[in-house]
Amino acid sequence: MKLAKRDNVAVFCFEMQVQSRQGKKMEITHDVRVKILKLSEVLALKEPLCPEPDIHIILPPLAKVRTVVERMAKLSPIIGFSAQADGNLKVEIATDSVAVETIWQNCPLPQIAGEGGEKDNSMEEDEKPFHAVLLSMRSLLRFLSSYVVSTTTIACICSGHCLIMYVYIGEMDDSGGVLTFYIPSRMDEIAD
Repeated sequence: MKLAKRDNVAVFCFEMQVQSRQGKKMEITHDVRVKILKLSEVLALKEPLCPEPDIHIILPPLAKVRTVVERMAKLSPIIGFSAQADGNLKVEIATDSVAVETIWQNCPLPQIAGEGGEKDNSMEEDEKPFHAVLLSMRSLLRFLSSYVVSTTTIACICSGHCLIMYVYIGEMDDSGGVLTFYIPSRMDEIAD
């Protein structure tokens, strides 16, 4: 990644080497237009306020999640995204005419600094609640386009409030950086 100037406009130039779904190596160059901010403008920026996440979960490869979500996008503009403390991750849509859900099991739960010890695992599997958030399908698909740089992604769900995604560039232990995505919740209801 480097800061460059194209046609008198500041851009970040990202150069990546990735593999296609067929396994062929490809080199991708992407110029992203940026606006250089003054110090006073930077100081005026504030991170969105949100509660402490209810659950943190490591997602399956984003390319696989994206494939499922793209198919659901044809059916609904709203998607439910939820996770359970036993490692279940669920994406679902519901309309008047159709209800579809996909569940990934045994997704790892990362150890978060500052959380004391083990969480209460005494609940039966059926009693562990899903922590859920409703999202705009467009917003989630926009995020899922980051699959080309992701090796590990941690999802943090603040039930009914937002979804925060941390995309690690490179391996988690030796990452080349972390991209943070904030996706606000929709206030619609999923039909039962």
